[in-house]
Amino acid sequence: MRRNRHHQISRRRLWARDRRGAWPQDSPRTPALGPYWGWGLILLAWCLSWAALAPGVAWAGIIFTPNVTAGVGYDDNVRQQSHPNGDTFFTVRPGASLQAGKPTNQLTVAGSAEFNQYSRLTNYNGFQSGDIMARWRYLPSQLWAIELFNGYSSSYDLASLSETGSLAQVQQFSGRHDRNITGGRVTHLLGPGGSQLSAGYSYAVVNNENPQAENSAEQKADVGLSWRFAPKYRFDSIVTGTYTDYERSPDIEQATLALRLARIFTPRDEIWLGVVTGTSHTLSDQVSLSTTRDYDSYTARAGFKKSFSPSFDAEGWVGATYISGDTATNQAAGEASPTGQLSLTYRQKIWLLRLTALESLDENQSPGQNTGLTDRKQLGLLYDISLTQRWRFNVGADWVRDDYKQNAFLVGRTFQGYSEYWRLYSVLSYQITQHWSVRLDYRYLTALYENDVDNIEQNRIVLLFDYSLPFRW
Repeated sequence: MRRNRHHQISRRRLWARDRRGAWPQDSPRTPALGPYWGWGLILLAWCLSWAALAPGVAWAGIIFTPNVTAGVGYDDNVRQQSHPNGDTFFTVRPGASLQAGKPTNQLTVAGSAEFNQYSRLTNYNGFQSGDIMARWRYLPSQLWAIELFNGYSSSYDLASLSETGSLAQVQQFSGRHDRNITGGRVTHLLGPGGSQLSAGYSYAVVNNENPQAENSAEQKADVGLSWRFAPKYRFDSIVTGTYTDYERSPDIEQATLALRLARIFTPRDEIWLGVVTGTSHTLSDQVSLSTTRDYDSYTARAGFKKSFSPSFDAEGWVGATYISGDTATNQAAGEASPTGQLSLTYRQKIWLLRLTALESLDENQSPGQNTGLTDRKQLGLLYDISLTQRWRFNVGADWVRDDYKQNAFLVGRTFQGYSEYWRLYSVLSYQITQHWSVRLDYRYLTALYENDVDNIEQNRIVLLFDYSLPFRW
């Protein structure tokens, strides 16, 4: 991407029985997103068409990288059931990635699919998970950037990760979960110092194989302004609107306005003050439901970003959120709740340690789920070290607790109270050659619920061999 020292385009990573038991054999539904590979071909054709229509396409520098991962392992709770069944398995995950074009006009496509073969639980043999992503970035000039993307994922794994790799949620219902998100973003630089105007739109569809899980479609649009009106000051604002169409529950409309004023000391040091106001409104003719579901939120924040040394960075904010709503059915209404976020990173030449913490009072914490207003507490820890030139080890842990603040039955949620998730993981890897590597991957996962009926626990360990071979033109 072409840039000068005054212009920089910010990049936003955008990207989706009875309870826990087996449902009747005549009731499963096929996810509406359709077969995995069929959508992959449609996605690939879509992105290639967009890129071909752009002026100045130059396909010099094509890199095509097929890859495959295969291994053996043991899972003491296959498909994460409340009544666990363990088994050994063989796994294989073929995939490929393609990067084509110059930095000013580039197409990236990547995808993979995992298939397992179990020793005893042969009814689970076959497809386990898959994903495919396509992204096209076009820079017609140094002042403009256009980005279009599409991402599709499908999995039987109940654990979902965020864009940063931390644990986001553990699904309430077993079965296959599909998510497809399509969107785009346009960014225009306004002048030196990083001032810019951006607008984005996304459309996300979540489908579930289990008929008790609710499907949804979400449209989201935002417009943001970052204005460096003085050498040491920056003003940020963003307006966001969301419309969520649920399969059974009433649809939800949401809007937020966020404002921030920052005092800049260095590119890595700043302090800021901000406010966020939002509203959530249900599209229902039932007065009791709209009274329960609707609320307004008001948040005040004070934040900072600080580089204490080349090795130690910190970033975060503290604040309070006040909820205006029906106090009889919304536990958070009429009160100001503390909120905040913190990230600490300490790095040395061969290792890195990161600690993250979050306290929020918000909605849409779990993509595709109609949870209502949720008080989320989250902690994360990561330690990564290169033991030698070929050996590498990382270990981490996540803890998430969601307290649901609105009446479950009136909101449309099928569960109530709280959910608590734990994840412990570690990976020991060895680079055999330039194209071959081997790793030992372990994960512990547990999900606890207030009624204690659907609690799950899982230990999974697998020995994997990875191979990739890039081809360049």
